[in-house]
Amino acid sequence: GKHDMALVTADVNYGGSTYCGTRHDVGVVGAAPALALVGDTIFLVTLDSTMNEVSIRTYLGGEKWSEPRAVPHSATNFDPVAVGGKERGCVFLRRATGWAVARFDAAKIDEPVAIPDRVGVAGCDLSAIEIWGSVLVVNRHDDGTIATRWIRWVASGCEGEEGPKLDFTS
Repeated sequence: GKHDMALVTADVNYGGSTYCGTRHDVGVVGAAPALALVGDTIFLVTLDSTMNEVSIRTYLGGEKWSEPRAVPHSATNFDPVAVGGKERGCVFLRRATGWAVARFDAAKIDEPVAIPDRVGVAGCDLSAIEIWGSVLVVNRHDDGTIATRWIRWVASGCEGEEGPKLDFTS
């Protein structure tokens, strides 16, 4: 080829491969699935096609998953956000009134609890990761600004504090 300002065309319909291995359907979903690693166990979090229930499956090995375990009162119109952790994971559920979160492990799924306004997690796009036992939440606002908050669990629910400042927008 020659690098210059001329128009470049290519036929990308042959000569390459898009094979990623055997596809194994797990189920029909209504939103993007999410994976989380809790301890040494992989969990798959999905929202059903009617958007009435989020469920969690455990990876059993050998390309097999457990039956789904329902997250109680988990209807949502948005993708669930799953966060792994050392001992427990959590599923963030976006609602019209803000975010709720349910903690889980291999044996138990807690009832989702609304994240109180005082914690400071905005009702917009959210990503999260567990670091040193606390969850760092990153919110992307409609104007492109990004804000972070630390969430930690206490006996009365969850508490929050300001996270690191980010000097860029999305």
